[in-house]
Amino acid sequence: TTSVERLTGAAERVTTTTVQTATSIFQSFAPTVTVANVADTIPARLSPTEAASVVDGRAMEVLITEVEKQQVLATFGESSMKLASIGESGAMEPLLANGSVAFTRGSTIRVDGSGMLAGSQVAVWMYSTPMQLGTVDVKADGSFAEVLSIPSNVELGGHKIQFVGSKADGKEFHFAVGVTVVDETALIMNRAGAMTVAQASSLADANVVTV
Repeated sequence: TTSVERLTGAAERVTTTTVQTATSIFQSFAPTVTVANVADTIPARLSPTEAASVVDGRAMEVLITEVEKQQVLATFGESSMKLASIGESGAMEPLLANGSVAFTRGSTIRVDGSGMLAGSQVAVWMYSTPMQLGTVDVKADGSFAEVLSIPSNVELGGHKIQFVGSKADGKEFHFAVGVTVVDETALIMNRAGAMTVAQASSLADANVVTV
């Protein structure tokens, strides 16, 4: 504040006031958060008409088709997998009316694959309770074919068959498809073509024993 006094016939005081303001600037910084690269996984449960594949930690689209109403063919990228239920006579069982594979306790499963890493092995598991059915050897041309046993103590109902191995380019893959374990009565009914889609799907429900 500056005061100036001057005489203009009478004393006059003129006061000039200077105000200084201070400006504060605040800059907002968003914290940097590292996003975790969480790998995709196969779902814990799959219905008998569902399949899933994870390659190199990322989900991959799966195309499902039927082969002569006896095998389920799954294609993911350049690789493929076929599953079939083998009856006591050694012939393939027909697929259920909903297009899924059905097994009885203690029966066998045929698995075929292509587009795998030559010389590697593919592990075959059955869930919900993890049970390793075995491992299959991949040939020089990237294919495999094997028959494995379904445990005799497995529960009736919906399950999934899961494969773990390496594709031709060396990337790890996990592939799974839903299946159903049924009693002999259901298989006989299915062979006769007397099962509806609704009945076939109900066999995968909890606490369902037979049709």
